[in-house]
Amino acid sequence: MTLPQVNLPSAVGRPANPAGLPPAEARALFRAGLVTPTSGWSSGYAQANLIIVPKAQAFDVLLFAQRNPKSCPVLGVLDAGETSGPLLAGGDIRTDVPKYVVYQDGRKVDEPTDISNHWRDDLVTFIVGCSFTFESALQDNGIRVAHIDQGVNVPMYRTSVRCEPAGQMAGPLVVSMRPIPASQVADAVRVTSRYPAVHGAPVHVGNPAELGIADLGGRTSATRSGSRTAMCRSSGRAG
Repeated sequence: MTLPQVNLPSAVGRPANPAGLPPAEARALFRAGLVTPTSGWSSGYAQANLIIVPKAQAFDVLLFAQRNPKSCPVLGVLDAGETSGPLLAGGDIRTDVPKYVVYQDGRKVDEPTDISNHWRDDLVTFIVGCSFTFESALQDNGIRVAHIDQGVNVPMYRTSVRCEPAGQMAGPLVVSMRPIPASQVADAVRVTSRYPAVHGAPVHVGNPAELGIADLGGRTSATRSGSRTAMCRSSGRAG
């Protein structure tokens, strides 16, 4: 499949208005080497995460997603060896993500910006909805998104809640957190509930300790959070 031709600056940098970029232009920037969180990018389009596994494990991943739809809302699945599809027309899942994390035998071995050297014909790609999708809708309703304001990635936490296991796949529920003023929580729940394909409404509102999160500073993705009411959305993890 022919990749779209997009004029890029000689030194790839973050664009002035990432929210206004169509997906093909955003992917071209990542393909050219831009590494950045994608929160606030391509407003009005769905964002997604990728889970790429050998075909021998693909059924277990699909079953895990079916049993944990809030955590792993699957938008699409590519056939083994496929590197593009209707959800990323003209794109290439090996190159068009800002950064990948590669695991072998349960251990992280690489964090490349291009996984072409790791690619195999038996790999199956799951395209999983991402909660970054509804952040522009929150902003349109007057709800500020702290990590976008601060220019950092969304805070993420491993909880004490276990996902429903499936075959070889098991692990804790992982959540992203957005601090929201208490007076706007109902509006935030109303807005996000319209997006079930990208995690939807929060799995929890209020005291993070109820999910086993003792310290909001002990997150898996470093950022400031503030002291407002915490709203958590799910992001399943198997391992």
